[in-house]
Amino acid sequence: FSSRRRHTRYIGDWSSDVCSSDLSGKNGSPIDVALYAKQKGLTVVALTCLAMSKVTPSQHPSGKRLFEVADEVLDNGGVAGDAIVEAAPGTIAGPTSTLIGCSVLNWLMLDTIAWLRAGGYPLPILRSQNLAGAIEHNRELGRKYHGRLSRQLA
Repeated sequence: FSSRRRHTRYIGDWSSDVCSSDLSGKNGSPIDVALYAKQKGLTVVALTCLAMSKVTPSQHPSGKRLFEVADEVLDNGGVAGDAIVEAAPGTIAGPTSTLIGCSVLNWLMLDTIAWLRAGGYPLPILRSQNLAGAIEHNRELGRKYHGRLSRQLA
């Protein structure tokens, strides 16, 4: 996964993006989040399955699906029905959305880290608490972002 979009926004303006996720893209709550964010002037990034979204009618009062509302769409590349293994005749299992969705978001995070590093910006990365000195590092990082965190880091 590599971002082909050129990042041009000011680096300190992290409050201008919202990510909304819904496999089918038809459910009301993620669409409400996206519409509210757009109303506030934020950029909406959707994580969804386009193969499923394009064949599923919306349950939102607007009739729109998440990919139709978002400014940017991350397609998880899944299939309609979100399953890939025939468990028995006519019965499929093995959803891929969780694994693929987590992978896409982690690749996006790594691409963002590479972009920050290339631009000479500091890397605000939390460390595993299993590493020596990590709790202190994480708390210090948390102090820098205390206004944006819902709670103190461990």
